[in-house]
Amino acid sequence: MNTQPDIFLECRERTQRVLAALKSKVQNHLGDDFNTLVGDHTCVYVTGSMGRLEMGTNSDLDAYTVGPEREGENTSSLERAVELANAEVGLPSLDGGGKYLKAVRASHLLDLLGSPEDDSEGVLTKRMLLVLESRVLLGPSAYDHLVGQVIDAYWQNAELHPNDYQPFVLVNDIIRYWRIVLLNHESKLRKVEAKDVGLSDEELLARRRYSSPKLRFPRCLSCFSALTYLLHLAPSDRAHISKDHVREMIRLSPLERLERLPKCPLVDELRALYGEYLVRNDRGEQELLDQLEHDQQEQQLMSKSGRDFTKKMFELVQKLGAGRALHRHMLV
Repeated sequence: MNTQPDIFLECRERTQRVLAALKSKVQNHLGDDFNTLVGDHTCVYVTGSMGRLEMGTNSDLDAYTVGPEREGENTSSLERAVELANAEVGLPSLDGGGKYLKAVRASHLLDLLGSPEDDSEGVLTKRMLLVLESRVLLGPSAYDHLVGQVIDAYWQNAELHPNDYQPFVLVNDIIRYWRIVLLNHESKLRKVEAKDVGLSDEELLARRRYSSPKLRFPRCLSCFSALTYLLHLAPSDRAHISKDHVREMIRLSPLERLERLPKCPLVDELRALYGEYLVRNDRGEQELLDQLEHDQQEQQLMSKSGRDFTKKMFELVQKLGAGRALHRHMLV
């Protein structure tokens, strides 16, 4: 599909324009209070299509605020400024009325790491989105410090392997997050279907077909671009993966990680399929739902492209892992 290079560039440029506009408008709203409320102690990072640098014309803002450790800090003015800026640049209303913008402390992302409560409290999701698909909107110093704290948390036993450390705990969390995404996806679909009892079977099936590509493409790419990147860094069981390696991985978008892998047909095919997804997904929700309800050819095309993408991603994991330690750890 010849438009793919254009869609990647178009999405990236749109994202960069929106990020710049949001930052400027938040700063204008906060005025002289900006340094007090943000400074070098607080950051707002974006995730989703904005964090992946692939915003379409219908994308929205997914953002999280991480504030200082001091008790009693009030960040409501900052959160309100982000909400106002979001409306002014013409983006859809924030999910949950902006509740996800409510500031948390850095320790909130770290204290439950590895515990059963990590995913039930939603902490794992915030931490994994930071690692897998985040972009700083406000407070770059605080954002860099937060990323460093998260990496440090995953490197706690690195002194036992000074020359051949491989981040098994980080890999565990990425895989754990992917499994939770899969389970949550099905749970949300059942809730929608239970709520929309007035919809026909064809309309309910169209909703499933509409939501499935978001799981098979961006969610899959975010997780497995990181896993394949790490596999590439570990060509032997004695390979050493450093904190700087992972910091660079976090800096890259999921597509950029894919493009940093050794050139091979699988990478090219994955990139091509993802480009087709971005083009297709940029249509409005209702247009897509109508097509998926009535257009059998479109139904088959979307289903096949999703299956092809996940199949080729599996083949890439197998190719890069080749049964070595980090690869085995992903499976057993």
